[in-house]
Amino acid sequence: MEEKILVLDVGNTQAKARPVGPGGFLGPEERVSGHKAYDAEAWTEWLVRAAAGSGPAALVFASVVPPADSVIREAAARLGWAVLAVPEDLPVPMENRYLKPWEVGADRLVGSYAARLRFPAEERLIVVDFGTATTFDCIRGDALLGGLICPGLLSSARSLHVETAKLPLPTLELSSDHLRIDVGTMESLNQGLLFGAAAQVEGLAARLSEVMGGPAFVAATGGLAPSVARVCPAIRAVLPDLMFEGLAALYRRRGK
Repeated sequence: MEEKILVLDVGNTQAKARPVGPGGFLGPEERVSGHKAYDAEAWTEWLVRAAAGSGPAALVFASVVPPADSVIREAAARLGWAVLAVPEDLPVPMENRYLKPWEVGADRLVGSYAARLRFPAEERLIVVDFGTATTFDCIRGDALLGGLICPGLLSSARSLHVETAKLPLPTLELSSDHLRIDVGTMESLNQGLLFGAAAQVEGLAARLSEVMGGPAFVAATGGLAPSVARVCPAIRAVLPDLMFEGLAALYRRRGK
């Protein structure tokens, strides 16, 4: 990849972007919430801010918010950037064994591809993404076998706060890496959610490994991945830039 690009991950809770050049990332990640209501003008302003003066030749994006796709394309056109979406413009070179392959989100395809590039020697991989939902994607060789979709940590935290009269909004921060029971309400919530997520990863990774035919290497991504990995030995790698790495790699291999 000789030219500079801007990679964009459009999720349900946040949109995240980062400029990339031949030598790697050119600046920090830019995040925004409320993007589902953005029109072309708002997207244009935000993309300029995310590009941080890098002057990208193209915008490369993956989106799980279909109504945003055409607006993003319009914004990129206003800026004179080429625009390539995954998988419509940039196919992911993995076998997709989902019963209904079109139902797999672009984020899961990109994350699986990036994980495979990161760990070529691992026959079996499980990628856990702590996003709006917590997803488990199972990869064997160069095939995405399928996976699981579970309630997300942030979604669960907000639901507990909204649906109960006395529970505060969890901070999802732990005072200790060791489970305690002599704690107050906030620590009880935080421990329940984070240690619960750790136990979920440990239990589901073990069960999924059986289905996949042997032990699997577990990697985690998403904003809360470091917090869960801190108390979850089953997670062997935390990859905060997995989506960005995958989008940049797909752009580099275009035309192959």
